[in-house]
Amino acid sequence: MCRCPSEQEDCYGTCATVGSCCQPPCTNGRICSNGACVCPEGQVLCDDACVEGTTCEPSCHRPLGMISDFEEGAGAPVVIPQDGRAGAWERVLENDVPSFQVAVEASETSDACDEWALHATGSSAAGWGDRVGLEIHFGEDRPNPALCEASRYTGVRFRARRGASHDPNSAVRFNLSIPETEGPGSGGTCVDLPETADKAARPCYQHLGRFLQVASNIDADNELSTDWREYTYCFDRDLYPLAPPSNLSNAERAALASRVLKLQFFFNQGKDWYRGFVPNGDNQRMVASLPFGFWVNDLEFFEGKCPNTQLGFS
Repeated sequence: MCRCPSEQEDCYGTCATVGSCCQPPCTNGRICSNGACVCPEGQVLCDDACVEGTTCEPSCHRPLGMISDFEEGAGAPVVIPQDGRAGAWERVLENDVPSFQVAVEASETSDACDEWALHATGSSAAGWGDRVGLEIHFGEDRPNPALCEASRYTGVRFRARRGASHDPNSAVRFNLSIPETEGPGSGGTCVDLPETADKAARPCYQHLGRFLQVASNIDADNELSTDWREYTYCFDRDLYPLAPPSNLSNAERAALASRVLKLQFFFNQGKDWYRGFVPNGDNQRMVASLPFGFWVNDLEFFEGKCPNTQLGFS
């Protein structure tokens, strides 16, 4: 019996590179095997995604792209070690103060597979400085994060809401850090670029991301309300620099998904647009000490077609 070499597979009577035979390409964690998209050994297809185990019932299953769903229970948040990923959640602030707390708590939902969520709280005038938030760094070493290869995925998705203590003027910024926007002091390769005759200064840490606004009259599609809501951002269209102009080239922007260092949620970052029209667009920065109460759950990379067809407010 004739067989294909070890690095190839039978594709309708012809030897082809392993995984190259299926059309359309396999998604949602499935691999191509003899012309069919199947889940890897030890996994089963549940709700159109490959998950660990042999059956979809009765346990709660995690899609391959799930980064954190917090179902480990109360305590410190965990990055799920799957699809080659490793990492950890950390608080980010200039001055370490006890008034900024991050913990996994009961999500207050009735779903038996969704009992826990991450809750970040910070009280007013807490003394944390001009920078406060929480982040996932990929890899084992926070000062030198590792690249997370996420190019098989379409984008990032999570659910979030604000609590009663969240200030009505405090927007939340979701950031995706890559080496070209992260400064060298925190694992990146970015270099601050000074102002020129035809372009404004381009400092580091202008990560691509989106604002979750508290006021619906600014960006209703990305409003952060007191109800749980899902936010979906595709790598190829939905993420914008914190402040233009971007310091990324077109090639660096296109390679975004393959070079993820960190995922971040920052509070009170950026310009204060809640005051309405300001002459010459001279809006002041948000007050860094505004209190916040932010919940996030089911942070994941997702596959498939991007559901967002229109560009939105950044």
